[in-house]
Amino acid sequence: MSGWTGSSGVEPRDATLASDADRDRAVQQLSEAFAQGRLATAELDERTSRALAARTYGDLDQVLAGLGGLELATRRHPARTVVLWLATVLFSPFVLLSGLFVLFGGDMTTRVMGMIFLALTGTPLYCVWRWSRATP
Repeated sequence: MSGWTGSSGVEPRDATLASDADRDRAVQQLSEAFAQGRLATAELDERTSRALAARTYGDLDQVLAGLGGLELATRRHPARTVVLWLATVLFSPFVLLSGLFVLFGGDMTTRVMGMIFLALTGTPLYCVWRWSRATP
């Protein structure tokens, strides 16, 4: 976080108002921590009521103290999804065909060529998928 503080001495993020979605994410994180055994039932109830009453990110960070803080949702650029779908449409027939060569090839040469072709077509598709899932 930057070293800049507002005129009141409060970090800008801490004073930013939280949305209903932010409060819901905080409650979800508390439920996950409870399911993992990191919170007791009484502590879950107390923290959940504080999370639902929180007004700012600072309030939510206090509720989630010791649990890693609020995981903010980030939006991906829509062009990444379009590129993924385009790559999937273009590469899928080749991946399928090479997979069939590997599984049902008549001789070892056909199967090895299928594996090579699968690596050459599947790897770029996997890389595009990973890239599309990354946040900008």
